[in-house]
Amino acid sequence: MLQELARDVGRAIISRGHHVLMSGGGAILQACCEGAQEEKTSMRRRGKFVGDAPSVLLMVPGNGKPEGFDEADMVLPTGLGAAVQTVVCASADALIALDGGASVLAQVALGWALRKPLVLMSPTGTALEHLAGERLDSSRADMILTADTADRAVELLGDLGNRAGTPSKPARK
Repeated sequence: MLQELARDVGRAIISRGHHVLMSGGGAILQACCEGAQEEKTSMRRRGKFVGDAPSVLLMVPGNGKPEGFDEADMVLPTGLGAAVQTVVCASADALIALDGGASVLAQVALGWALRKPLVLMSPTGTALEHLAGERLDSSRADMILTADTADRAVELLGDLGNRAGTPSKPARK
């Protein structure tokens, strides 16, 4: 289920013309890469791209490329260890968090501190569960949003390019 949700997130981001930037490895990230590439292929067939298509970039903490990420347009081994989370969060216009391990929790906290719009998906039963609809601290007036579908998550984030580095606005209904 989580892998299909990740695949849908990849599709939804690409379908709106945005790039996908991820860090780490594992089946969830691979599914997101696959969904993004499937959407790029579908959009090319329909003639939806004029010029370059959005990219799928995977930044990894180690020095080598992980196996099984052939779907990423570029895999960037950083050698930064856990610090790769900071680079990804600072580089992103907005964050969609899937699953709830320590790395994702760190990215949510970094994204909050860097004033990035945040949407949690499927946080039930994870460390993220208690963050839904909350503020991490008083530095921002907005809250961490949640979405049940990938399309809704991207919709909540709105126009990613125009909101980079600004506090997110409350969701419109």
